[in-house]
Amino acid sequence: MRSLPYLLALVVCTSACERAGSHDVRPTPRPTPTKDPLEAVADEIAAKKLADAETVGVTVGVAHRGKVVFVKGYGHADREAGVQATADTVYPIHELTEQFTAAAVLRLVEMHELALADDITQYVKIPTGGRTVTIEQLLRHSSGMPELSMEEQGPLTPMQILERVASNEWSDDNWGSDAEYLALGLAIEKVSGEPYAQFLEREVIARAHLTHTAPCEATKGAVAQKYRMALAGPPVVANPADSSREFANGSLCSTIPDLLAWSSALSSGQVVSASSYKMMTTTAGSVQGLGLVVNEKYEHRHVDGGTLGIELSDYPDDGLTIVVAANTISTGSSRIERALAMAALGVPSKEVPLPPEVRDSLVGDYQFEDGGHTTVARWHRNLSITVAAGAPFELEYQGNDTFAAYDSPFTIVFHRDKGAVTGLTAYQPPEMGGETSAVRVSH
Repeated sequence: MRSLPYLLALVVCTSACERAGSHDVRPTPRPTPTKDPLEAVADEIAAKKLADAETVGVTVGVAHRGKVVFVKGYGHADREAGVQATADTVYPIHELTEQFTAAAVLRLVEMHELALADDITQYVKIPTGGRTVTIEQLLRHSSGMPELSMEEQGPLTPMQILERVASNEWSDDNWGSDAEYLALGLAIEKVSGEPYAQFLEREVIARAHLTHTAPCEATKGAVAQKYRMALAGPPVVANPADSSREFANGSLCSTIPDLLAWSSALSSGQVVSASSYKMMTTTAGSVQGLGLVVNEKYEHRHVDGGTLGIELSDYPDDGLTIVVAANTISTGSSRIERALAMAALGVPSKEVPLPPEVRDSLVGDYQFEDGGHTTVARWHRNLSITVAAGAPFELEYQGNDTFAAYDSPFTIVFHRDKGAVTGLTAYQPPEMGGETSAVRVSH
């Protein structure tokens, strides 16, 4: 039975409604949430990259002054299984792992367990060609250690790989060897007395309050399927990576929300001290800090961490952080990051269309002065350049037979004689080889 107050209320309401006649009493409509302008940019550029077959799936996140603006997935994390890419898709972060390793080393420095000036051979017994190789040099990729090659493939332990690499010729011309961070990971284990992943979890990942960042084999949730670009048609499933080559230099997986949180935690003193972070972002005659690349982009200070497929970009003076992870080895993630950064910073687009006849005239093999070879090939609507057995770099047209290696500090200028292409000159920072020329040997 209804209560008396309810019945009285019903009578009052009925009387009032009769006096009101036929007028409807409707709730005030709620305003439709507006989409952030940067999310609209992400929607547009991600749709284009998917349509152009530059990636199978991608997740994008933006934060401003520590507050997440949006995180959104596009396409498929696993095309064959029909799994969509979402905000929480887990991706391998490859070389971004080096940021975490550098932070772990600095935690040991803060504990007075090691010093940046220490020789690596105090902790890891490897041949160094008679050089003194410091922890700081390894962090800055400036030790002169030889690069990892395809010959150092598994199943090998990180120490076995490092011994093979370090037995090759050390040189000041060597720059950016992945093996340097293998050595740092082994030093962390030696000094801490525990596995690299265990120390990293306690002293770095937990301090940043990350919940989905771990070595890929131990991460929560399925990891996005990896794809590679095809010369024509959609991307194809890539061969599994040799996990023995990935340790403190590239073994972690993460999500976009975690990486946004990581960037904020690292720069705000949650992981390492303010003085340690300042060292991480201070360069020594190059763009390389301690585990971070620091440069200027669009005339804005830029702290970069990224490789093909994943971008983590901080614009600290603007309070802007952009993270893009794609499951396809291509420049798609870099292009999405660039579109978002330019929109956020108000930078006008300066893209120069590449005429097909210009593109096709430059395809061929070129031989450098030192005997090395490079191949310039069609890359969908653009060109790519491949040196030795390395991965191809997409070239971005600047006009007048000049190209930039996309999102890398390389400029390529092609030379002609009476219209025929005769060679090229590659310009890069001195620590990466400086200027070098090549002649065209075949079309």
